[in-house]
Amino acid sequence: MIPRPIDYQTENHLFFLNDSATTFPPRIEMTGSNLTNEDAIRGSFYQLSRGSLANPMKQIGWTGQVSDDVGIRQISSPLSMKQYVKLQDTLPLQTMPNMASIPRNHISHALWRADSYSTGYGVTASALQPLVKTNCTIVEVPTIEDPSDTYLQIGDDSQELRNLISITDFERLSISNVSTTSDGSSSQTARYKQLWHEPPEGPVTHSLIFAESMDYNGTNGPWPSSGHTFDACTVDAYWVRSSLFFNSTAQVTEFEIEEDIYMNDSGVPISISLDWAQRLGKLWLEAVPNENLVFGVADSLAYILALGISDAVSKPALCGEWIASNLKPLNAIPDECLVQDKQQNDAISRFMRDVRFNSTYDGIFISEPTNQTDARQRYQLQIQSHKSGYGYDSSGVPVRLSLAVLATYCLIVVIYLTYTFITGRTASSWDSSSELIMLAMNSQKPTHLEGTSVGIETLSTFRESVSIRVNENDSVELVFENDPALKTRQLRAVVPNEAY
Repeated sequence: MIPRPIDYQTENHLFFLNDSATTFPPRIEMTGSNLTNEDAIRGSFYQLSRGSLANPMKQIGWTGQVSDDVGIRQISSPLSMKQYVKLQDTLPLQTMPNMASIPRNHISHALWRADSYSTGYGVTASALQPLVKTNCTIVEVPTIEDPSDTYLQIGDDSQELRNLISITDFERLSISNVSTTSDGSSSQTARYKQLWHEPPEGPVTHSLIFAESMDYNGTNGPWPSSGHTFDACTVDAYWVRSSLFFNSTAQVTEFEIEEDIYMNDSGVPISISLDWAQRLGKLWLEAVPNENLVFGVADSLAYILALGISDAVSKPALCGEWIASNLKPLNAIPDECLVQDKQQNDAISRFMRDVRFNSTYDGIFISEPTNQTDARQRYQLQIQSHKSGYGYDSSGVPVRLSLAVLATYCLIVVIYLTYTFITGRTASSWDSSSELIMLAMNSQKPTHLEGTSVGIETLSTFRESVSIRVNENDSVELVFENDPALKTRQLRAVVPNEAY
């Protein structure tokens, strides 16, 4: 058999996470003075800042990976484009739309956990994950006589964004970072200031407004001055549905988002608090090496925010694993999950003992302790285990028919061999086409097959039954059983082990 492409489901698992509002929060905020899961975000930023993400010419459409204790998550941009427009007739303006997305650590952890109990080569699921779009305008300022009259054009320059951020708004800000680069013969120092702004109310809403000032005149030059560059960006964040795949071999969670979803903004909007964004930007600046800071934050803004939102909630604790067929726990319940009271446990048990439920899923996973008494209020993540690739598979109809033919052939061979061993009868006569031709040439011509000497036009001739008989001259010949001449001839059956 020739190996064929195979892809079929082997198991079906169900993960109970917290409620949807907790798992996919509509607003991202601080927890005290730090970000939730801040250590994990620091580690992810460190990985990204050491890669090509620090170079904006590479990060347009860039794809990277973030590694943690459950494997690797893919972070990438489903869109790659760069366009230029002009601001008035004097100031050159560059607009850079970009977007980035990455699976949530919650979902990646669930896929990894389900894969560890599956027999397939990978698991798939459909779940929400953050998609961040940024649209930045870049303005180079040759000379400014009155900075108070200069407002930055932000994003697509919609009416509600005009006169929102002035150049003078940066004067009150402290320098967020300074970077120095050298080409061997000379060095260049740049100083940066970042400004985060709440989006204004209006018919067009955004998650956040970001602006960045970059000055190449060193730390002691006038401000603003020639060579100054300003980036002003709109930020739009959504929860969008994606198709996820966990590769068992590479331990990578990959994703795919349909084009109409990210082109038409058909997701659930996410609002972002200013203090959370400011803290996230500070963590990024602390992670990036000094020599890579010459590109600022705006160029990597979509990736920074997407990763921050993805890891905004800590990885869930696994509070129970069951095999659906017998509802027996696979391991002991962790201590952090014992806050669940008896009423909640009874509610989950009732839900799991539903006949239709248990006949659908091979494994049931309970994560994160909550005070909910109705299991249906939790976010339910369905995970399928698949076998795919090239191999021998019996699930297709053509393959099954082929196997049936082969099995029939093998059965005939077995019957023939069994008969041979029992009777001891075997023959080597007429086991080649040349021997059959000689037998036909030594046979008498049939009287009922006229007009077949130069060709056969009908299938009825091939349906004629033939046999081998001993004639009057004690030799064998090939005869047609429907030949009328056989009635006048004295033919007899062939006797085994007798010479003719």
